[in-house]
Amino acid sequence: MATLYLNKLKCITTEDFTGFDEANIHVQGHKSVWKATVTGGVRYLVDFTCTFEGQIKVGLYEDDMPNDANDRIGVKTISDEPGERTLHFTGDGAEYTLS
Repeated sequence: MATLYLNKLKCITTEDFTGFDEANIHVQGHKSVWKATVTGGVRYLVDFTCTFEGQIKVGLYEDDMPNDANDRIGVKTISDEPGERTLHFTGDGAEYTLS
């Protein structure tokens, strides 16, 4: 069994024209595990841990207003092979890293 630890999210560029995103991290089997209003150039503490076997998916979304569909910044699949990883998400003009 492997352990997934999500430590910090860095917003490099926001998706939203306002300069702020409503970032939302989803982990397979856990749904939303972290939400916050973020801005570019700032690193945020996530501090989420879970165990898994085989593979697990981690997705980053930008929540929009109720009448506007949420934006999928990206989804990454992580294997249970040992090691640290940094996930790089880009989509809809946004750029993030998750370590």
